[in-house]
Amino acid sequence: MKNKTSLAALFFVLIAVLACSTGGTEKAGEAVEIFHQRFNEGRFAVIYKDASAEFKDATAAGQLENILEQVKDRLGSVQSAKQTSWKHRKNTAGDIVTLNYDVEFANGSGTEEFMYKIVDEQALLFNYKVNSPLLED
Repeated sequence: MKNKTSLAALFFVLIAVLACSTGGTEKAGEAVEIFHQRFNEGRFAVIYKDASAEFKDATAAGQLENILEQVKDRLGSVQSAKQTSWKHRKNTAGDIVTLNYDVEFANGSGTEEFMYKIVDEQALLFNYKVNSPLLED
């Protein structure tokens, strides 16, 4: 009987952990959709405004706007994006979700990696990487 009780307790702990992980991952996925919408609209300043403090400490507003403008000039608007992987980890930096995407832009394809910090049930941009042959000089 003790084994069944321990197994049941372990099961509920596992469900609780997965529920917490899934919630942050879902928030980050929603944030990617918002990022793409704002990217397509050229609202780069809003992307910066809603980013994490760590992102803002590492990147100036004008720097991000210039980078995203160049990316949009070369690749065009996001046409579709398919999530290829995700990772959710908690450490000294906080609750971090990493999402990777294969992306079809108007002018070609690429990949994106988003890192979001989950703070008070909100996904804040922590890091962003984009890669495409069209971005190579």
